[in-house]
Amino acid sequence: FDDAWNWLYFKEKGTDFLTGLPDRPVMGYVWTVLSLSEQAFWRFNFVAHAVLWGGLAVTAALIWRHLLPHLAHYGWVVACITIAPFGFHSQTMLASIVLGCLLSIVLAYTAYLLVLRFITASDKTGWGALVASQILLGAAILLMEYAFSVVAAMTVLLLVPAIINPNDGERSRTYRSLLLSIVV
Repeated sequence: FDDAWNWLYFKEKGTDFLTGLPDRPVMGYVWTVLSLSEQAFWRFNFVAHAVLWGGLAVTAALIWRHLLPHLAHYGWVVACITIAPFGFHSQTMLASIVLGCLLSIVLAYTAYLLVLRFITASDKTGWGALVASQILLGAAILLMEYAFSVVAAMTVLLLVPAIINPNDGERSRTYRSLLLSIVV
């Protein structure tokens, strides 16, 4: 249905998706650019599927390793389960799913991993990771609202351990990064 809407809009209104998606201007711009050439659109769609499903698998495995370090060797299983829909061709043709929803979610989970880097290290690299995480999180939210659910998950996954963390520095960095992520 999502892709059908895009193609019907294209046939009726042309390549001006900016007026058709006023609540998502960044996605409107992406669709406008991609609708200029059907051949370029399908090539980009194919590459986006491969890169983004792979990116989601890697982020899922890294989050697994962080949350369950004693079961880190099962990270590859988590990655395989994550990309199962792509591997079984259930969503390989849906451009709106991968270019909107999946891109937003991969960016947001990458931001979460960068926040984890900031929390565990107070050096310049950690601060750089925090800045990069907020840029990625902002981009994810500008693309689609699905990144808000990642911020909610991030809040729970960071807040609960921070409350019981005996390290004052890590607890303080966790609260700062959560506040900044919620503001973004």
